[in-house]
Amino acid sequence: MWKIWFVSINFAVAIWVVFDIRKRLLPPGKWLAGAFLFTVAALPVYLARTGRGRPICAASVILYVVAVLAGMPYGVFENIVKTSPFWKHDVHGEKQFMARKLPDAVWENKRILAVGTSITAGAAAPYRDGFVDRAVRWHGATLVNAAVGSSGIVWDGKRARSLGATRAELTEKGFDPDQSFESRLLGKRVDLVLFDHGYNDRDHPLGSIDDQTPSTLYGAYNRVIKALLAEQPDVQMVFITPPTLLTPYSAGRDEHTGTAAVREAVFAIAKKYDSRVLDMTHLAGFDRADMDAGAFLDSVHPVGASHHRMAHVLQRFLADF
Repeated sequence: MWKIWFVSINFAVAIWVVFDIRKRLLPPGKWLAGAFLFTVAALPVYLARTGRGRPICAASVILYVVAVLAGMPYGVFENIVKTSPFWKHDVHGEKQFMARKLPDAVWENKRILAVGTSITAGAAAPYRDGFVDRAVRWHGATLVNAAVGSSGIVWDGKRARSLGATRAELTEKGFDPDQSFESRLLGKRVDLVLFDHGYNDRDHPLGSIDDQTPSTLYGAYNRVIKALLAEQPDVQMVFITPPTLLTPYSAGRDEHTGTAAVREAVFAIAKKYDSRVLDMTHLAGFDRADMDAGAFLDSVHPVGASHHRMAHVLQRFLADF
């Protein structure tokens, strides 16, 4: 009876692990990981069927666990690592991994705040290893990642996750007030703010560059930047363009016109506030071949390898700041 339970649980976990790893890798890595883990998972099944005994099955379990840990530098492995002395707490009690800093870690001991979408938050990347998290660690800085999945900056009174809204406006609509710019952006006392909003706002009006209406992209940016500069006049800002104009992606489709318009708007906003633009659209260089090869998990979110590529772009940008 134990063999039946063992085989059932083993295969269930194996299937989950394989698909979880495959979506974070680019070919051929994802297929190699999948083939390897299925091979390891099949070993106990063979042993159970041939009656070789518990000791050999136990050995296969050890091999399987090693394979899982080797292929997953997040999840179970991350929970082990983050309880070790290699983790430290910043002034807000947030755990930060003490990864090796690069020689050009010009932002060492600085505080950087990031606001943006699920891509900025690191969706589809290993735990706390999205492109922003990784690049900031390489610089030895402390990151306050206030990015929220499915969020935007435009506030039209209907979005539960809008950086452009106040706490009062969100509360009035029955939404979480912690999604407001007052909660996610203000009171952080940081040296640099990375703005990575716009992609999720591509279907909303742009407005005009001097617009103050939060229901437009320009107006929402003006609103939150005005509040930020009133609190920290000397804070530095960087505005990041979408990673590609091809998303949402489907084979053969042209660039998304809304995403292209957002990219141009990001340049205009940065110019208005005499700030810099990280043109991830151009510098990351994702093309149709990358998209067809699986660089983006669901036609929108970069996989782990793509986050790594973007992290190098951000790291070099910050080094030359």
